[in-house]
Amino acid sequence: MRILKLLAILLLGTGLSLAAARQVRQVAMVYIPGNPGYQDVTFSGTNLVIAHSGAGTVDIFDSAKRRLLTEIKIDQPKGIAVDVHGGKVYVANAANKTIAVISNRSWKVERAIPLKLQPGPLALSAEGSVLFIGNDQDQSISTLDLATKKQQTQALGGHPSSLIYDSTHNLIFVSLEDQHQIAILDFSLKVLKRYSLAALQPSALVLDAQSRRLYVAVRYAVLALNADDGTEITRLAAPAGVDSLSLDSANGKLYASSNDELNVINISGSKPIAEDQFPLKAHGHGLALDRGRNLLYIPSGNDARSLVLILRPLHGGMGLQSGNPQASIQ
Repeated sequence: MRILKLLAILLLGTGLSLAAARQVRQVAMVYIPGNPGYQDVTFSGTNLVIAHSGAGTVDIFDSAKRRLLTEIKIDQPKGIAVDVHGGKVYVANAANKTIAVISNRSWKVERAIPLKLQPGPLALSAEGSVLFIGNDQDQSISTLDLATKKQQTQALGGHPSSLIYDSTHNLIFVSLEDQHQIAILDFSLKVLKRYSLAALQPSALVLDAQSRRLYVAVRYAVLALNADDGTEITRLAAPAGVDSLSLDSANGKLYASSNDELNVINISGSKPIAEDQFPLKAHGHGLALDRGRNLLYIPSGNDARSLVLILRPLHGGMGLQSGNPQASIQ
């Protein structure tokens, strides 16, 4: 008992506790073809869809078999939006100002929808009928009616880094990276509000619709805001390059990734709390959570080779013995 007490005192003195533990472990690094360089990443069913800009492809990665299923040639892929019910994946092709429409059954490009402006980040309306498009060079946002192909554009006065659609309030949230703002628009693209941030370079956004918290990745932190009025609830320190967020509301976790680190944040309480700063074995960009398999996927690069880094969240931790994660190379 005396030894345990002494151990507890020593751990507390170093800023740790007996309850402290790794919240994730690395389970695999799966190498894929092409040079590193990525834009967006998300899931369509059980397949990971990666905008692999370094290779000029959209990669379809089978998460069950942990292997690359196919590569779809798209010169400059950026944002991705998935219509689960319609069986379509929409990819912004910045090279030729189009939206590539891909079938998630055949994994073939069915058609390309021409646009007036160069597309970047994408978001899809709840019923899958309207695509919201952040225009990289024009500092604006557009809607694309997928049935009529009608397009409408609204100037934003800033570079749209990330878009999310709030289906409960029928709103679009847009991070304006160079203006340190979040713009909130209605379905007709009328700008309703702007939240000015006391932070630089807002990028990734995640909305917890139930708690009405908006999480924002900024240059040196992750901010938690009241989604309805923009009030800052708290901020948590993060590496300078944090630019990807993934929410696991069922387990009360928020994951934030940068080039070399994954931050695990507990969001179950009144204020989010940092739980782990997990060093990555490869340089990552992008982050997707497979809730069914309880796995995190990060497209990455290592020694100029492309790979998919796979991590497993450890809800509640593994205790003091967890130590450093070991990678399995496949």
